[in-house]
Amino acid sequence: MRITIVPYFPLAAPAGARLAEGLAGLFDCAADLAAFAPPPARQPPSGQCAARVFLDDLRDRRSQRSAAGAVLLGVTDADLGAKRMNFVFGEADRDARVAVVSLHRLGSAGGTEAEPGRIIQDRLLKEAVHECGHVADLDHCEDPRCVMHFSSAVADTDYKGPGFCAACQKKLAQYGHGTG
Repeated sequence: MRITIVPYFPLAAPAGARLAEGLAGLFDCAADLAAFAPPPARQPPSGQCAARVFLDDLRDRRSQRSAAGAVLLGVTDADLGAKRMNFVFGEADRDARVAVVSLHRLGSAGGTEAEPGRIIQDRLLKEAVHECGHVADLDHCEDPRCVMHFSSAVADTDYKGPGFCAACQKKLAQYGHGTG
């Protein structure tokens, strides 16, 4: 598995590099940071963008480049929504091997939007691993410490670790994905 991070806002290189390094370590794979990509849509008057708009853009990017086997992970600062949800931290499309995560609801624990503080970077890594875990065929986990546990609030994200529980690690290995 390879993960390519597609930033939809000017994410500072050090923050992008830390995210790529964290993903590479947890999935035991290569991860890199692509160039800035203009957001696929303007923020609507409601203030919330449909996550599927970003997923559609990532699907289009996949078809425009040779990225066989790579997971495309979009990172945005837009507030994301999805059907039947008030908001989402991220969303994934397993079949297309694309996912998107947002910094918008991960808090303001220091730093700037382009160079988020350490707490926000930790939260971003957890949500990115969670969505890439879905792309790697994992479902939500009942273990509240597992990164695959569903987060309905940022407190849930803070409580869980960045890694997989033993059961999810076993599933990843069965599906042929490393877990660092």
